[in-house]
Amino acid sequence: MIISRGGESFDMQGWVMSYEGGCKQPNINYELDSYDHRTKVLLSATGNNEFALRLAMLRQGLSSIAGNWQRGAECQYVEVASVQRDD
Repeated sequence: MIISRGGESFDMQGWVMSYEGGCKQPNINYELDSYDHRTKVLLSATGNNEFALRLAMLRQGLSSIAGNWQRGAECQYVEVASVQRDD
């Protein structure tokens, strides 16, 4: 897991996967498995960005995720600003 201060920009390429882990922060339903498979990042999104994450997960292709780091009570996560298809 990457450690970052809240509010810093985030941009990473990888595969979007479903998340059903222990972090109880609202709207965290996905995680990003990095291109090199060494890092997993929790993703929080609503509206169109949540829909884009779901499509990316179902497609199982590479995606570029951009957003900002946030620090919740139990975990760090990225508030997603955009999802781009990379295949």
